[in-house]
Amino acid sequence: MLEFGTRLANVNYVERPGAYAIIRNTDGEYAVIRTPKGCFLPGGGVDEGENMEVALRREVLEETGLGVRLGRKVGVAAQYLISAREGIYYKKIGHFYTADFSERLSDTFEAEHELLWMSFDGASTSLKHRFQVWALATSRG
Repeated sequence: MLEFGTRLANVNYVERPGAYAIIRNTDGEYAVIRTPKGCFLPGGGVDEGENMEVALRREVLEETGLGVRLGRKVGVAAQYLISAREGIYYKKIGHFYTADFSERLSDTFEAEHELLWMSFDGASTSLKHRFQVWALATSRG
């Protein structure tokens, strides 16, 4: 598995699996979620008892109010990081899928999340985590 970020010696990392969508519109732009913490691909952490696909559908719905149709799995990569607020070191393990938005399922979604459409270059420079940039590039074939 590809790994991004710096793994520090003598540090215990909490593994956090996540599922993320790479969604491209008809204009060739990519869906990016802007939050107060930065820009990310749609998706997020997998909860206890969920599989990747269920978690991805739930996360996209929570972030956008939209349903999602999953395509092919692009790959898996890890990102090492620290949550300064929590003081926890994480090894995020991202499972990345191509996808398309489907119908609006809810008019309510996480208020601090804004759906943006960006060019490949814009998304590549805006995404906070390198493993998401890798997945975006890999999805292009």
